[in-house]
Amino acid sequence: MKRANADAVERAVAGPDFEGALALINGRVADAKEAQSQASGRASQAWADIEKLGVNKRGAQMFVRIQNIEDADEQQDQLRTFFKLCELEGIGLAVDLVDQAQGRNANPVPTQKAKAEPDVQAEAPTEAGEKLEANPKPKPRGGKPNLSVVDAKAQAQQHLGSNTDAMS
Repeated sequence: MKRANADAVERAVAGPDFEGALALINGRVADAKEAQSQASGRASQAWADIEKLGVNKRGAQMFVRIQNIEDADEQQDQLRTFFKLCELEGIGLAVDLVDQAQGRNANPVPTQKAKAEPDVQAEAPTEAGEKLEANPKPKPRGGKPNLSVVDAKAQAQQHLGSNTDAMS
């Protein structure tokens, strides 16, 4: 500890080593920037190639961010949050003609057995519109009522029913 303090005092008395700093800037820093620039170019080309394969670049980047989460619990938490928020907001995939021709449904959310508990089976995805569990009502934002999907559907059906009654 005393030696570290002595080194700090010696550096303070001697003053900054600008020549040494310049040598590092022109040497290692410049080399690192060049390597970083080359790596960035390779990554950009890889993303362009991914787009040429017909894959959405931003969606693939979202996947890479999730894939790179080292903590399995954090990865699961982020996926669960993302899918649940999409469900509550009514964001999902619609079946298009290609999906229908290939026999795919509109709910491709992948599930798997939990790694920590190998005996627990993951639930199969449900058809669009089915609730997986009882959802608590979201908190209202900005003074607007925030309805769950089920409440919104019920109100829409009630509204449509009252409009058809008025027409007859």
